[in-house]
Amino acid sequence: MTTTTNREAPHHNTLTCVKDYNCWLPACRDRYKDYQRTRYRGIADGTWEPLVDAAPVRQHLASLYSAGFSPYRIGELTGLPYETVIGFTQVHGFSGKRRSR
Repeated sequence: MTTTTNREAPHHNTLTCVKDYNCWLPACRDRYKDYQRTRYRGIADGTWEPLVDAAPVRQHLASLYSAGFSPYRIGELTGLPYETVIGFTQVHGFSGKRRSR
């Protein structure tokens, strides 16, 4: 048997309270509607770019690594999983080599 409980949002200053906690406070709903309106307009105009350049993050992590910080320690200090920290500095994607039979 499963029960569903409404969790209280930890804060009401981001879109998380509406997206993850289904918050119905008018200020939160207005913020969410403004975001969606901007997003839909950007998609329609072809100007929507949800991703940002990670180069500044990579440069900052490189300077932290050279200062002696490990990905594990950076993860502890930032509250991120160390895998996420490592993922910023590794190259992802298709390598160009495929396994042949």
